[in-house]
Amino acid sequence: MKYILYCTKNNVNGKIYVGIHETFTPDKFDGYLGHGVYTNGTGNKQKHPFPNAVKKYGIDNFTRTTLATVDTEHEALELEAKIVNIHFVKRGDTYNVTLGGKIKSINHPVAKYDLEGNLLTTFDTIIDAAESVKVIPTTIFKVCTNTDLTCNGFYWRLIKDSILDKIVVNKKANKYSGGSVIQYSLAGYRVKTWKSAKEAAFNIHCDRSSITAACRGKKKVLKRYQWRYASDTLESLPPVQTFKTKTKKVIKLDLEGKFLEGYDSIIEASDVTNLSKKSIHKALKSGKISMGFYWKYI
Repeated sequence: MKYILYCTKNNVNGKIYVGIHETFTPDKFDGYLGHGVYTNGTGNKQKHPFPNAVKKYGIDNFTRTTLATVDTEHEALELEAKIVNIHFVKRGDTYNVTLGGKIKSINHPVAKYDLEGNLLTTFDTIIDAAESVKVIPTTIFKVCTNTDLTCNGFYWRLIKDSILDKIVVNKKANKYSGGSVIQYSLAGYRVKTWKSAKEAAFNIHCDRSSITAACRGKKKVLKRYQWRYASDTLESLPPVQTFKTKTKKVIKLDLEGKFLEGYDSIIEASDVTNLSKKSIHKALKSGKISMGFYWKYI
């Protein structure tokens, strides 16, 4: 079983719908158009823009394109969350009305707590909370539903019937061998202290083993930073030599070819978007979609 990230386009008006789909035949179209709608006419009958559009324009006027194929639902949801963000939802040429990554309501209120479980502040929506710490909304939603996780050094909870002044935290949940880890710049200066490799990995979007490998010195640089365990008691590290090479600037475009962001190099694009340098380079050479975006040199 595989999971695909897909984009279905209305060939009449150009509007699109992006979603994920579980399938045994990722390389073959199985008749699924999106949001529960199939080409045989069965599926979702809800009052939603996409099923309504299929009913209005007819099945033959919609084309589904596979943007990416992954092995797990978690990977698929992560990809969907990166593309179907608040800016995507607000666009006039999309049928998506909620954020990707299984966030049911982007308007749910959220409370922020310190590491001792004390209430710090509240936010009217998941979006507001995410913007306050510069992460995607699905990250806040994930830590709200997994009580052992933190984001940017804080606990987060969805506000339901009432606001709790204090929450019970599991202080052992994030304790791994080596304890706290410290993030250093390439120049060797301290950037941030994370209470565990798990927390650091979660917040910079990589696996914990990569963090621990970097802390042990097996990786000199990870995500353009140096890493060490706090127990090493190092105030600074020797700078990492970087060699300047001729680079080309690249730009990221949406599925309709509209400019989204520009980067000084493939490396910067990879660090900012969390996409691999290999996949971006491949998309630049082929002119094809990579993880839901087009890429071009400038």
